[in-house]
Amino acid sequence: MVFQQEHPLTIVSPQMVARPVGSQKVVHSRCFPLPKDRSLYVECALDQTMFSPTGRLEATITISNRWKQSIKYVHMNIVRKIEVVGAMETDRTIGETNTVFMDTTGNQTTSAA
Repeated sequence: MVFQQEHPLTIVSPQMVARPVGSQKVVHSRCFPLPKDRSLYVECALDQTMFSPTGRLEATITISNRWKQSIKYVHMNIVRKIEVVGAMETDRTIGETNTVFMDTTGNQTTSAA
């Protein structure tokens, strides 16, 4: 892995949020510096800011080359990292965290804390 970038997303129960609040568009971007004054600019635009557990994640990913020469290839894996921490109706926090890493090749690893 050469570069890694993480952005947390808020997952809520569908009845907890009004649609206009959760439907705002959000853009995450980062410039990755490379040797010899080269860089790649990556931008991820999400159609909403809050998500339900069963909702689709609609995203537009743009990769820009910020150097005068062309790039032969770019390999990118989108990794989904899910951390679940819950609370019971009586406000007692559940003491288990489940983390799932799944990349676009279909490999999946799970770790529980």
